[in-house]
Amino acid sequence: MSVRKGSLSYLVVTLLAIASITGSLTAMSVLSQTPANASQQPQYVSIPGSVLPIVSSAKTVGNAPSNTLVSFAIILPLQNRDQLAQLITQIYNPQSPLYHHYLTPDQFHSMFSPSESQYQAVVNYLESQGLQVTYTSANRLIVGAQGTVSQVSQALKTTIQLYSYKGQVFYANSQPVELPSNLQVAAVFGLTNYTLFTPQVINLNKTIKPMQISTSCATTFGCGFQDGPYIPQQIQQAYSLTQLYSSGYNGTGITIGIVDAYTAPGVQQDLNQFDADFSLPNTQINVIYPTGVPVASGLVTGWIFETLLDTQWAHAAAPGAKINLYLAFDAGDSLFEAVNYAVDSGAVNVITQSWGAPEPFLTKQVVFALDQIYQQAAAEGISVFASSGDSSADNHLGFLNVIYPASDPYVTSVGGTTLYAQAVSSITSSPPFSTGGGRINETAWSTNVFFGWGTGGGSSEIFSCPTYQASVCGIQGTSGRIVPDVAADADPFTGVLLTPTASSDLTSTIY
Repeated sequence: MSVRKGSLSYLVVTLLAIASITGSLTAMSVLSQTPANASQQPQYVSIPGSVLPIVSSAKTVGNAPSNTLVSFAIILPLQNRDQLAQLITQIYNPQSPLYHHYLTPDQFHSMFSPSESQYQAVVNYLESQGLQVTYTSANRLIVGAQGTVSQVSQALKTTIQLYSYKGQVFYANSQPVELPSNLQVAAVFGLTNYTLFTPQVINLNKTIKPMQISTSCATTFGCGFQDGPYIPQQIQQAYSLTQLYSSGYNGTGITIGIVDAYTAPGVQQDLNQFDADFSLPNTQINVIYPTGVPVASGLVTGWIFETLLDTQWAHAAAPGAKINLYLAFDAGDSLFEAVNYAVDSGAVNVITQSWGAPEPFLTKQVVFALDQIYQQAAAEGISVFASSGDSSADNHLGFLNVIYPASDPYVTSVGGTTLYAQAVSSITSSPPFSTGGGRINETAWSTNVFFGWGTGGGSSEIFSCPTYQASVCGIQGTSGRIVPDVAADADPFTGVLLTPTASSDLTSTIY
């Protein structure tokens, strides 16, 4: 995946040393240090951005039950943030001596992670308050914890109440979190069960028997909604993947990290059936639970279709690649704990995230803190992708907005198209898997007024224009990071086939 030479550490350390001499090498910290002569009683300070934005628009129902279990994450600030940004720029500059000299996780820890004492101080405080620490990370970036409403309210000096917003009753803190001033804290994330992050998937619930595929799809022009959705061989032909396969590039030697939430019963069995249906080579999914085995099933929460889509079509696109499936405990703060785990593991080359939340649902402090995860990924040479959304340019909020993490400048944002492709003339069990086929026409996936579907995209209100988008930022008066970066077939009416958990002898139209 990457080239690492012995001179890397010397070059980076020299860069940091120069910055230190000029006085710019200062560890990022939201909170001030407690003076040496301060009393033993810790002084508490408010953590900016720790209240969910929609709380101000929600109706207060009452206090949350004191025994309700609440989870949250404290995100620490990386050290030497300015120098990290400079290093990443150099790593991706073909003219730089550091070009493609990616860091290892250990190198990143030593150069940019919070210190062990800073990290342990956060852990110690939470445990001293009777809270259970549920997640720690080797990069010392995130501490996950949980406790009852009563415990969390006391430890974080806040009040957790019940709210109602657009038909959903949820709990969230009503006041900013307060923590001891000696703790290094970039943001506090969580403290709510409001549905922030949702899978970007649309299921038309149209089924087709595998024995019908060869006649109704593989040899039918268009193969869209009227005759059944696309099969892997058509997508491979439409996006010229077959040429890559013929040249020996089929994902061999690469590991794809897929991050989703909740359990995924039958995911391996369904991939096996998918492979059998479409003459693809078998592969084993490595399922990992970074935040503990989820209690809730993806069958109940609706995440199962996203997980099946991600695993089956990642394999269809890169049949030689290994797949690591990281399943978070839930769709809240643990999602990013899972992403952080994947990034810091050093085990993946690519990370895909087909989920997101509208930027207005998150505070800038939380987003900037989470952005640190993707900065580490960039420094390590990990390609990270995220869906720009399936709910058009307003995400059903009534005003233009984009979703996160697709809006993060260190993430490649993937939008949607409406694809018209040819049928394939034959299917084989070895690369390039098919003959014939190809793309006829492809357009942006425009908004479907009746369903409210359409590709997400627009200008970020949180991130400014990155240098690599200098030629497109400012279009129509925008000044933020533009999404998406790339796009592929996503319109459910020209969607793809999936082998679902509900019945492995049926295949469902889905995106």
